[in-house]
Amino acid sequence: MPDHPSERDETDAERLDRNLIELLQEVRVVQTGVQVLFAFLLTVPFSTSPPIRNVRLTGASFATTCVGLKKKTRLFLKALATR
Repeated sequence: MPDHPSERDETDAERLDRNLIELLQEVRVVQTGVQVLFAFLLTVPFSTSPPIRNVRLTGASFATTCVGLKKKTRLFLKALATR
């Protein structure tokens, strides 16, 4: 890569290192958000107290939550990869 004049006085390697550090920081933030969201959504199917607890319904709620989180995480990672 040719050196381009920029506002910063850094080499290509330094710029790549800085970009990697920024990307890792974003992944850490997203990871924490996904963990909090997962913890919240994991408790939702089990927190309701219907008169008769339907195990099949609770399992379906749990499976739906897991699939939704998987899709949400994939979208987060795809957004980070395009930066």
